[in-house]
Amino acid sequence: MGLESFTSSLPSLNVELVYKQQKIHFRPSFEEIRAKYYREMKRFINLPSSFKPLGDTKIFSYMVENNSKSLGTVYKKADTLFQNLAKVQDTFLEWVVLGSVDLEEFIERALVDPQDWEMNFRMVKQKGKDAEQLPSVIQIDCISVSTTPIKAAIDDLLQRLFDALLNTLKKGVNVHLTAIEQFTAMAMDMLAQRPQSMSEIGNANAIHSELSKNKGQISS
Repeated sequence: MGLESFTSSLPSLNVELVYKQQKIHFRPSFEEIRAKYYREMKRFINLPSSFKPLGDTKIFSYMVENNSKSLGTVYKKADTLFQNLAKVQDTFLEWVVLGSVDLEEFIERALVDPQDWEMNFRMVKQKGKDAEQLPSVIQIDCISVSTTPIKAAIDDLLQRLFDALLNTLKKGVNVHLTAIEQFTAMAMDMLAQRPQSMSEIGNANAIHSELSKNKGQISS
């Protein structure tokens, strides 16, 4: 095995991608993964010089010195590996963005018409199907990233979004029903009064016009 094939020849490093405290993390941490990787790399590079040969004891030290070009390639590949590992986090950012907002407050501010809720219920259902297709394991050379923890967090966020949509829809319906009940009680009270004079007849007509206006607002 040569130095330049070292990156893909290490024993597999098993890590997890998790969502905690509104951020995506590796477990163990990115820094710990990097430190472990470079320890293994240093051990591999120094392996020849640790041999105890018969004869010339400097031959293995020469091997390390004569492979300086390959060493540069090894470090360059290591940099690329950790750049690719960091990109794994970026892949999941859009899936957890709602974890940092108050969902019910956001929905009440952003959604207006019943069609808005209907569209978002369909969106949550589709997102759930898409989340099932996310890979459970992502392999970056010798690093095996389990995405099971973050996929579970995504499922939880989608469920929370569904619940928030349902709660705000129920709240909106209750507010609308209360407005209808108040309007009906007010209308019955006003219409029960019989006008006795021209002035009262004028007032009754004005009340009828106002009731018709409010009826249109409530219906919408």
